[in-house]
Amino acid sequence: MSEYIHHPHRKDTLCRRELRKAETDIGNGELRIVQFGGFMSGTPRHEREFRQLCTEIGMPVYYHSAVCVSIENQQHGCYAYRMNAEIIKRFGTDFTDSLVQAADIRFIQNHLADTLSIYDCTVMAAPENTPDFDRKHFSISVDNELADILSYYETGKPNMIVEFIVNTAGELSLPAVSKELPLYNYPKDQEAALLQLCHAALLQTGKWTPSRLGENDVNSRVLIAVFFEPLP
Repeated sequence: MSEYIHHPHRKDTLCRRELRKAETDIGNGELRIVQFGGFMSGTPRHEREFRQLCTEIGMPVYYHSAVCVSIENQQHGCYAYRMNAEIIKRFGTDFTDSLVQAADIRFIQNHLADTLSIYDCTVMAAPENTPDFDRKHFSISVDNELADILSYYETGKPNMIVEFIVNTAGELSLPAVSKELPLYNYPKDQEAALLQLCHAALLQTGKWTPSRLGENDVNSRVLIAVFFEPLP
């Protein structure tokens, strides 16, 4: 791509138009910090701080996302690559990375008192005795009576997504059905009983090591999918 933006295809009107826009902005001193991403790219924890920092230095963020559909002789992203090349030319290859690091430091400073998702923490909370605990899903055995009730509910394995808080002392809050991901496959009139089973199962994991943000212990929120299995 670095070579292409210097010699775009003669029929590539999209790229040529983007390059003209980039040259105009560069000539007017309107530089942009380019962030490359795609359809499956996640959102970094420091995105808000990164936007703020780039705005403060007079170079707002320009997000370039990969496209799923291409058109013959029409190259998407020429503006982003030309602008990024100019940033590297003026400030060096590590300039954007240094802004990312500064933004992440700000994120840590801004959120030490917050309850964060474990995925936004530097180190994720885990049971002290089982540090390889699967934080995404686990199974709970239910008695035969409850298993019969669940088996008649819907096709598929009965499940619920619960959330709970691990505080800085490693203590767990009561689990609740997730409001962030309200996905479930169980009869609603059994919700209280199933949450009690979840709570008992989580207590059996013992004390947890709290999440860490930088060098600091923080309160964190865990989302986990629970599957209910009949007793063997």
